[in-house]
Amino acid sequence: AGGGGGGAVGVGGSHLDSVPAGPGINDNGSGTALMLELARRFSACTPAAKVQFSWWGAEEVGLVGSTHHVNARTSAELEAVIGYFNYDMVASPNFTRFVYDGDGSGTGVAGPDGSGIIERELIRTFDDLDLQVVPALLDNRSDYAAFAEAGIPVGGLFTGAEALKSAEETGSQGGEEGVAYDACYHRNCDTLANLDQGIFELNMKSAAHALQFFATDPSELASLASVRTPVTALRLPSLDDHSAGCQHHLDR
Repeated sequence: AGGGGGGAVGVGGSHLDSVPAGPGINDNGSGTALMLELARRFSACTPAAKVQFSWWGAEEVGLVGSTHHVNARTSAELEAVIGYFNYDMVASPNFTRFVYDGDGSGTGVAGPDGSGIIERELIRTFDDLDLQVVPALLDNRSDYAAFAEAGIPVGGLFTGAEALKSAEETGSQGGEEGVAYDACYHRNCDTLANLDQGIFELNMKSAAHALQFFATDPSELASLASVRTPVTALRLPSLDDHSAGCQHHLDR
């Protein structure tokens, strides 16, 4: 954890593990690298809120590390967390600029109260550059799931996995229609050659802005902490659920 003299805590996270079939450089070396760079830059700061940088284990077999972390926290510790920011697959070669749909306006499924506020700030960098984003469904298939279950506002960035890019997305995002966002998803070709450095840099800027925004003034999210309602309607994957982990289906 770094910085901060107050009680509010912003948590950023990405998973460290890959699947046996591949080296996992996009899934999730990209999110891991993004988090490392954020931690390096924030190490010189002392913002109003504390910032916790987390690298989770065993995401691919059921979100084990992040779920254990949340379950091991006291009620007071969880109440201090103003929001969770997730970075998982942020450099797909045939990317779409996905931002998790915190307020449910694009997918019909909202996260806990405050998730729309996180979405707003993650989008701001793209808006400033006149770049369109696409809302991604909060389907609980990455490490934000346990935080959402606890009623903590969640958000994050994603650039797509095995699903095929649509014509509509190609029109607003570029890339190749009918081709997977990441054709090397969970395969041995998920190497350094499988990254789009441009979208990685954009996602880095978006993530840095959002984290700095809430760390500098956590009041907007912190005001919601005392009235949280756990989001039990969002199903948490179990260890026996083979859709758990980085499946990243986007039922939009």
